[in-house]
Amino acid sequence: MRIGILTFHNAINHGAVLQAYATQTLLCDMGHEAELIDYRNEAVESYYDNMRFHLGVLLKKRKKRYLLSPILFWLQRRAFSRFNRKHLNVAPKTRKLNEYDLVLAGSDQLWNLQLTGGFDDMFWGNTAAAQHTRIASWAVSAGSKALPIDKEQTERIRTLLRNFCALSVRENSLQERISKLTDMPVVPVLDPTLLLPAERWSALCHKVHTKNYVVAYAVEFWDKRKVGRVAKRLAERMGLSLVLIRIYADTGSMKDALHGFGPDDYLSYLKDASYVVTSSFHGTAFALMFKKQFYCVVDPEVGNVRVQDLLIKAGMESRIVGYDADFTNVEDIDYENYDPYAALADERRRSMEFLERVIKK
Repeated sequence: MRIGILTFHNAINHGAVLQAYATQTLLCDMGHEAELIDYRNEAVESYYDNMRFHLGVLLKKRKKRYLLSPILFWLQRRAFSRFNRKHLNVAPKTRKLNEYDLVLAGSDQLWNLQLTGGFDDMFWGNTAAAQHTRIASWAVSAGSKALPIDKEQTERIRTLLRNFCALSVRENSLQERISKLTDMPVVPVLDPTLLLPAERWSALCHKVHTKNYVVAYAVEFWDKRKVGRVAKRLAERMGLSLVLIRIYADTGSMKDALHGFGPDDYLSYLKDASYVVTSSFHGTAFALMFKKQFYCVVDPEVGNVRVQDLLIKAGMESRIVGYDADFTNVEDIDYENYDPYAALADERRRSMEFLERVIKK
């Protein structure tokens, strides 16, 4: 069967690329021809626009390294492009949706209206081309806010859901809201990165020369410096060095910046870390998969639905800390008596059953 995957495959975001890789790998392992549809949402693309981004940081910050920002960002994009060319099977732009037996919309935050600049018809199956093929939502997320937001959006979503032959979402809170707007079952499933065993991710890693370190990773600009400070306190408490996984030019060592930091680098530094401190969903997911000692930093006023929902499923709510964490008492996870892969076994089985059921229809 030829299956098209509709997601954020081109984002300069480690988790976005790796979830796309995971879905593609799962489908290929099942014996199908899977490829990523080369569709790009304008709002998402503009977020990573070179000139817009660099103008913003140059106006807000006053550090010499920002003068190199355009070059550093080009190196970062090159690192992602290198990984994508090697590991992602992207369809030619001429490929039509009706050439697929099935289209999976997801995973990732395809229904985050703020991120996608409102309703994107492609992500909601609302195009003429999509009407001639089956389309299912696959582990879709709406980000930190569960849909719908207001009455008008509620009615629009109710209509758009009819475009799908099957529905699955990532968060339980989103599943509860969406279920009220459709007669179809809405199945909560895991992010696809959690459906591949750790060995498959380890195969993408390379040797890291840094030893005995705390790694810090956050995606949002408003959040990452705070997360970095939390990680620094832990590193000082444990007598370890600190590594900041960078996305752009504002964090991390200049050595890493000049290399670029692709998805394989991201996995490698997480895998070899002594401790992981993160506010990222995928940072949390891979910390679990690699059985790392980790802490998730969650702003108590804002919350983080995606991270909190995952930790509840994994029985790891105790790993949540705030920005004021001082690590007076550091309690390590006993991985000899706790297996995160086993803890998520029921969720994994339900996720794969949904995928298999949609394919067989």
